Amino acid sequence: MNSVKGAINHIRWDEKTCKVQIETIYNGHPQGLCASGMIDFLYLLRSTGLLAAEGRILNTKEAKKHVHRLTLAKLKNTFGYDCLSDDDLGNGIFTIHKNPDIYMTTKDCQNLLKAIAAVKTGIEILLSEQKIDIADLNHFIIAGGLGEHIDSKHAVSIGMFPEHIDEKLLCAGNTSLKGAISALCDSEVFSVINNISQSVDYLELANHSDFADTYIKHLKYK
Repeated sequence: MNSVKGAINHIRWDEKTCKVQIETIYNGHPQGLCASGMIDFLYLLRSTGLLAAEGRILNTKEAKKHVHRLTLAKLKNTFGYDCLSDDDLGNGIFTIHKNPDIYMTTKDCQNLLKAIAAVKTGIEILLSEQKIDIADLNHFIIAGGLGEHIDSKHAVSIGMFPEHIDEKLLCAGNTSLKGAISALCDSEVFSVINNISQSVDYLELANHSDFADTYIKHLKYK
């Protein structure tokens, strides 16, 4: 869902105690997951060992075999209910909140992993086109609603962003709105923005010769 009141934007996970803390935009009653909340959710599933290599959530039988029983017990104690259940295809469903039920399915995870692969592909191709290495960047700026709420360490951990980039990462929030306000209030800023717009090169990733191979490479979730 969009970054509106009640959207879960952060899921805090303590690996030692298995305590889970949910935060929502404007402290509203949880209504669903926005993008940053889904990233945190994926990090939670991976950290608990409930996410298989192909992006599938383990079902209850598999979880009892592959996930430490204390982890499962602590999760149940934290939520007050069995957060893991099974769907009709034999995959797991993890419910993070009741009333309303907010959960992630294997399909949700795999769709998110496809989006992550697209982001990684875009980063790799842009760097390749400019003939620079990720280490050469001074800053790595994330804008938009995602940039307002994202946990950079979680994003790096699940493979969305390159390793060791979090110390360079800047979450800038809604830069289009901030830029528009600045341009209206300052003629010099307007001039700078206008000059930038005249020098921007547009790269159509989907039509790039390396897109398909690079995207498929990043679809392999570890």
